[in-house]
Amino acid sequence: MKLIYLLASAIAGTALLGAQIVTPLPPIPAPNSALIQYLGLSDAQVQALQDVQKSRNAANQAIYKQIGDKQMAINNLIASGSTDALQIGQLTIDINNLRKQLQTSGAPFHDQALAVLTPDQKNKLTGLTNALQLQPAAYQAINLNLIEQPNPPRVLPLTPIPLEASPKDN
Repeated sequence: MKLIYLLASAIAGTALLGAQIVTPLPPIPAPNSALIQYLGLSDAQVQALQDVQKSRNAANQAIYKQIGDKQMAINNLIASGSTDALQIGQLTIDINNLRKQLQTSGAPFHDQALAVLTPDQKNKLTGLTNALQLQPAAYQAINLNLIEQPNPPRVLPLTPIPLEASPKDN
């Protein structure tokens, strides 16, 4: 009897899942498309800005590598039972100084990125800065039902997940 109830509930569950209306997901916008449209960036400007970002990432990666190397040296000293507090302390200070460089490393790249823009595009950045400053107040106004949320979150329908054979089953 339990087998009949189990079979009936499995069939009913499958029917309910199959009856759901599945709407296609909206297309994924191109990266930075809203900014490109807002500022009116050319393809050459977008490429130049991406190159500045790659340079920044490479510079930060070099700092992270140095931090990792110094942390590894600390770990090795401690693992070997070293009691050389001076050396461990100096490495810790070096790591702290490197971390400070990460926080300020955006300034030269910021100037390079601004150099890509036209004066009109630079003036439009003020609007974006103002929008960021108003963002907390805007979300609070949404929470108090004073304004509508511009893009309500999309609730995706439940879809069955296909079961795949695990490597252990083969």
